Amino acid sequence: MKKTLLLMAMMGAVCAARAEFKTLGVMIDVSRGRVLKVDYLKTRLERMRKMGYNLFMLYTEDTFRLEGEPKWGYMRGGYTVEEMKDVKAFADRIGMEMMPCIETLGHLEQPFRWAEYADVRNGPATILVGDEKAYALIDKMLAFWQEAVGGARIHLNMDEAGGFAGGKCKWLPGEKTRFDVFVRHLNRVNALCAKRGFTEPWIAGDAAYRVASKTGEYYELDTLATPELRARIPQNLRLVYWDYYHDDPAHCEGMIDGHASFRADPIVSCGIQNWFHFLVDREKTLATTAAMLAAARKKGCSTVTFTLWGDDGAYGIPEVDEECLFACAELAAGRTAEPTEENCRRFREITGHDYRSLVKLGEVTRHYADEWPDMIHEPAMLYDDPLYCGNFRNYLVRKPSESQAGRDYAARGYYVSRLRGEAWRDDGARVMEDHLRILRECSDLKGIPAPATALVRTLAAKVAYERDVLAAWKSKDRAVLARLAEKDLPELIRRMRTFDEVFRADWYRTSQPFGYERIQKRNAAQLARLEEAKRRLGDWLAGQVKTIEELDETLRPFGLFQENGVIGW
Repeated sequence: MKKTLLLMAMMGAVCAARAEFKTLGVMIDVSRGRVLKVDYLKTRLERMRKMGYNLFMLYTEDTFRLEGEPKWGYMRGGYTVEEMKDVKAFADRIGMEMMPCIETLGHLEQPFRWAEYADVRNGPATILVGDEKAYALIDKMLAFWQEAVGGARIHLNMDEAGGFAGGKCKWLPGEKTRFDVFVRHLNRVNALCAKRGFTEPWIAGDAAYRVASKTGEYYELDTLATPELRARIPQNLRLVYWDYYHDDPAHCEGMIDGHASFRADPIVSCGIQNWFHFLVDREKTLATTAAMLAAARKKGCSTVTFTLWGDDGAYGIPEVDEECLFACAELAAGRTAEPTEENCRRFREITGHDYRSLVKLGEVTRHYADEWPDMIHEPAMLYDDPLYCGNFRNYLVRKPSESQAGRDYAARGYYVSRLRGEAWRDDGARVMEDHLRILRECSDLKGIPAPATALVRTLAAKVAYERDVLAAWKSKDRAVLARLAEKDLPELIRRMRTFDEVFRADWYRTSQPFGYERIQKRNAAQLARLEEAKRRLGDWLAGQVKTIEELDETLRPFGLFQENGVIGW
């Protein structure tokens, strides 16, 4: 954390004497289960414009309606061309550029579920390169967005589409590498863009990087385009260097150089780390943003964007995101992101919420270990089974390997230290107590969105319950177990029901109904399991069962942490 603050201070001192970026943009994901209502989207755009942003994109995989394609956007809340024209007109009035953002290679899992697209898909998510029907479909997408938004710029993405050259894809004579196949597809799509008036297409940097690198990885500093490769990329194309993970400016500078070897002045894309969160990982957001902005300024990049992804159901609370959006805009302008009186005043005028309180709320997602993913993860805490305590998130619990000896893994003993099974580090319980303290402090914050308040109050009760039930069951402390069954669990159930109702009201206020069912099912399942935990404890206290087998089990590591991630994740 000290490293992050030092980097932000240094960057602010350097940036203050330099011009702002020419373009400062935001990309909002509306493809992972939450499609914002048009009126609420306008509210967000107006707020972002006042923060200093002048470009926005809606990330739409299939959440827009295509003529002659009844399954495109079906049951997904797809926007109509009239709705997007309305948003574009509003954006024009407030001085904000609206830029289309679609997928033209991978990440098409949702529409490709339907049999209607069997002929144009190559695997579950990737479009069939070389197929004429596939290009007719892409052309329809481009036609929709040119009619709705127009302009010269469009983001084609093409990210994370590793299998496009396999499966049903047919290689042409003379094609020897995956890069050959990729370039063929890229030039074909670029020609369609030109036909529709999109003369400055963007693509995700990893699309070119992965097919050009020796290992197929993205964040490699030695991947540079040869003159031959550079010549085969369309001259009007711009690459987007997206990086939500690195907080070393030197690494970011090297990646910018690599992207510039393909095309000059790459777009630099940072992440507002709201994915897999109800709240936002503020610490990670500011650390990575500070590094990316420092590198972008040093390399003279003109365009910086910030992404708001919605992985796994887009359950992030939209108005919590705005604190980090504001903070990042301040950093981009060379100002401090700290809750100064001026920042607090401006933020309240823009959003109606309290900046200082939301900065404090960011402590809920603080990091206790120096790796991602960290154990402090609100959805894992909320949905952790109350009888299998800790099992939902114990993929984070592991012993350090020999190569990692000496590093601080105190947090890995979070739910096992002296409470259940083998204690790997004695201070794991201390970490849990510290986080419980933060949750309780945040339970009474003023001026934050109602769903956030309901969430932290529920989490505080949930963490306290898990701490107490594990300790009490180990010693068979009937008094504590009776208190949990008769008082604490009913209160936790009440808080969970309140959170469910408040979150539902906020979803319907901001978003279309499509996708809410996923969150409702998760909440309903948790409520059912909390009721079951109360019944199981009651049965044992009444002598109706001899033991509670779920609590007898020793928590085991979920899997090994390897180079490619956690086994079973």
